[in-house]
Amino acid sequence: MSYKYNKSVENFKEQVKESYRMGNYEYEKHEKSGYQINLFLTINGKNEKWGMVYKLKTAFIIFPEGRIRCVTLIGGWKQ
Repeated sequence: MSYKYNKSVENFKEQVKESYRMGNYEYEKHEKSGYQINLFLTINGKNEKWGMVYKLKTAFIIFPEGRIRCVTLIGGWKQ
């Protein structure tokens, strides 16, 4: 099975970077490997959901050397 590249993936990556740079996150907890944060992303609806905006919550770990890694891709929806 091959993975077909989608522009949504690139958009998602850019939103993660921008959200982190702008400080649009909350500290969740301190792990032995680093800090866990929740990032909040905006997803625009398509087709019949056009015009609707969804706020997605994702979780990342920031390691001491500055590296960041996704630990929960979809952690819920922000109210």
